[in-house]
Amino acid sequence: MPTLNGSRYFLFEPPHHILPPRLEDFAARLIGAGFVPILTHPERLTWIKANYDVIERLNTLGCLIQLTADSVTGAFGRTALYYSEKLLDEGRVDIVASDTHGASRRRPGLSQAVVAIADRCGEDEAYNMAVKRPDAILQDRPLVPIGKQSARKSGGSSAGRFGGLGRLFKSGAL
Repeated sequence: MPTLNGSRYFLFEPPHHILPPRLEDFAARLIGAGFVPILTHPERLTWIKANYDVIERLNTLGCLIQLTADSVTGAFGRTALYYSEKLLDEGRVDIVASDTHGASRRRPGLSQAVVAIADRCGEDEAYNMAVKRPDAILQDRPLVPIGKQSARKSGGSSAGRFGGLGRLFKSGAL
């Protein structure tokens, strides 16, 4: 299993357009074997709208959640922005990453995303997502997914720490 820096952590990237059958079973087997999946950019999966509960269950199971910085700033469109904000508001996001593919194609936009996350979740949490947790992963230190901690504290409710109010205020509904 290719892991990050020889650690227990690895990037877990399901297909963008099709929800694989038994994805949760596969993740559970990997976790049972001592690995920690980092679910990469779930906000950009085209199947997230019809299957958001799968993302919730993967997170509760033990998968870390990593958002793409450009999704947080809206560069990947309204749907990716909506699900980024939903995951942030529910307290499910562990990491924000640039998903940079080079100096000219998909340039780094991490700084702008960290500012947006700080505005939404606070500076400490933005720092944890961009610096502290990624460092812990590279050092192979144990991390419990934020969503798993929230589920344990709240009894599994998906209302999250902000109860979705941030999205309502931003949309102008309130």
